[in-house]
Amino acid sequence: MKREIVFSAIILIALSFPSCMSSYKVSLPDYKMASERKSFGISAVHGGIVENTDMSLIPSAATDAFSGATSTGLSASLHYEKRIKRNYFVTGIDVMINNQTFTYNDVANRYAGTRDIRVSQFRIPLLYQVGLFRQSIPEGVLKIRAGLSAGYTRFNISNSGFLPETVTTYPFSVGPAIGGSITPWRAANGASLSITGEMWRSFSPGFSDVYNVGEQSGMSYGKIGLIFHLPTGTF
Repeated sequence: MKREIVFSAIILIALSFPSCMSSYKVSLPDYKMASERKSFGISAVHGGIVENTDMSLIPSAATDAFSGATSTGLSASLHYEKRIKRNYFVTGIDVMINNQTFTYNDVANRYAGTRDIRVSQFRIPLLYQVGLFRQSIPEGVLKIRAGLSAGYTRFNISNSGFLPETVTTYPFSVGPAIGGSITPWRAANGASLSITGEMWRSFSPGFSDVYNVGEQSGMSYGKIGLIFHLPTGTF
């Protein structure tokens, strides 16, 4: 989870400085907050299965007996945004795909090889978005959102070598999500383009075997990308 937090936080902080400087250039006197919006997004995502890093939980296992590596994947989203006073409720569908590799190198327990897993997630966000720094833009220069993400995960597993046979996957998951965005471009009718980041962590396990045990064996992600907002109505 630490990698996902750092991944999202660093990029959001870095992007917020140019946004603050450019927000006054793009603010429009006649800009109106849309009562309803559709949004389409595409992001780079890093995460998936959280691997156990505490080998003290595994009898006779050396420190490097088990490790995981996650590749950066792709996320696409289709959201519906409903204005509630000066903020927005956000829901819709998120699709995320990335690959992971677990490496087993445990001489004591005679396990050696790799387990490649394609993780495909289909998630429904339930988020409340609040705007900050509204002096020049009614919606806010910086927007923070928080809530829950619930969904279904499909695991495609490919094994190589001599590995533990017992594997348990948990297709359904829910957990807290938090994110933020800045909007360097907007139109008078409420259409806008945002740079966004988000992270999420499940309450429950996601994938387990002899080594991937304990509280760490859940699901998580961090993502950064672009969202285009298109108003469906104005007031």
